[in-house]
Order: sequence, then C-alpha cells, then structure tokens
Amino acid sequence: MQTNSTAQEQAQAAISDHEYRRTIEEMDSLAQEGLSHIRAIARLALIALQTPDGHRDTQSLAVAFHAIWCEASATEVNINAAANDVGCAHVDRAHFRRMDAQAAFHDTLRG
Repeated sequence: MQTNSTAQEQAQAAISDHEYRRTIEEMDSLAQEGLSHIRAIARLALIALQTPDGHRDTQSLAVAFHAIWCEASATEVNINAAANDVGCAHVDRAHFRRMDAQAAFHDTLRG
C-alpha cells in the first residue's frame, strides 16, 4: 500500500511545468483581485472615520467590515483550491493536533 506522501509525490510529478505556471498565475490573479478589493473597502472605511458622520453611521462600517471578511474568506478559499488542484494545498497540521486533543479531552470526560 502506498503512503499518502508517496501518492502525492507521484501526482505532483505528473503535473507539467506549464500547469504549475498556469496555477501560480491564477493564484497571483486571485490574490491581486481579492486584496485590492479589501484594500479599497478598508480605505473607504478609514476615510469615513475621519468625519463625524462616519462615526454616526455604524451600519455602513459594519457592512464594510463584513465585505472585507467575505472577500478575505473567498480569496483564501479560491487560492487554496488552485493550490490543491496541483497537489500543493497548505495543510494546517496544528489544526489536526488541536482536533485530536479536543477529541481526547472529550474521551476523558466520558470516562
């Protein structure tokens, strides 16, 4: 039986340099677009805070912050998907350790 890392290495070897280049360009485009949206919305929110009306209109600021959050989340998901398509997605090993620790904790509560 193949180990997961061996299977991943074989999958990566099958990917051409052209596919890697296309994926990197796509990831760069996604990052540029998403981050420019975030930067523009944040700039407008900061400018609004320089006026008395900006401090009165908390709903507009809340909408701006929600838009920043949504755009950051979408950008993260899209970049991760592009990386995953070529077998290069980030794996948060600490997240899995936290999940294992949480499960172990709940097991001790059950006795």
